[in-house]
Amino acid sequence: VREKLLSFRAVVDLNAKAITKLKGRGDIDASVRDAITRMEEVFLGRFEKTRDAVYEAGASGNYTLTGKQWLEHSTEGINTILAVSDVIGKMVDTRIGRDINASWRDMAISIAVLIFALVIGVVSIIVVNAKIIAPLRGVSGIMTDRLAEGDLTVDIEVTSKDEIGALSQAMKNIIAKLREVMGDARNISDNVASGSEELSASAQQISQGTTEQAASIEETTSSMEQMVANIRQNADNAQQTEKIARKSALDGKES
Repeated sequence: VREKLLSFRAVVDLNAKAITKLKGRGDIDASVRDAITRMEEVFLGRFEKTRDAVYEAGASGNYTLTGKQWLEHSTEGINTILAVSDVIGKMVDTRIGRDINASWRDMAISIAVLIFALVIGVVSIIVVNAKIIAPLRGVSGIMTDRLAEGDLTVDIEVTSKDEIGALSQAMKNIIAKLREVMGDARNISDNVASGSEELSASAQQISQGTTEQAASIEETTSSMEQMVANIRQNADNAQQTEKIARKSALDGKES
């Protein structure tokens, strides 16, 4: 029995030393330190002396304590160990609860920050889509679908005064200038067509006058040729008449 008690004593002493070392840690609660101090005074102090006396009396058979007194002293010492275990358990539970609460609080904060970031992201996407993407898509659609096909009747609506609004206004001004240039070109084309018609009419008149003049010249030429023929005929007739007159004169002289 003595050997069993001594083995139990060695186990208790080993655990008691481990417990007493906790007092030197800075993160231990004051209640734990007080409980360990109480255990040192009672269990490792008074009960230690009582236990040594009992061990010595066991060898001689001369016990100074009754069984009731031994039970009271041992119960008091064991209760100090149980008190240390109880306050350590409470401290651990409190810290675990505090850590859990801190974890829940951190998780709640993280979730709130995540939700806030998601809301900001969604709002940013909506704002970017409404302020940038949608106006750019509208301007791009007008340029690729209607303006590229030569439709200058399109009208770009300017709904903002930012960079997108400035771009829309610039495109609107470009379309207005293109309409003005195309209008001027149409007027110039109409004037050229009108001038061409007038030139064509004048050319026809000149051609007609030239034809008439050519006919008149041809008629004049024919008349002149007839006159020349008549003059030649008259000259021939005059020459014949002169010959006849000379012959008649010679014949008159001879007779």
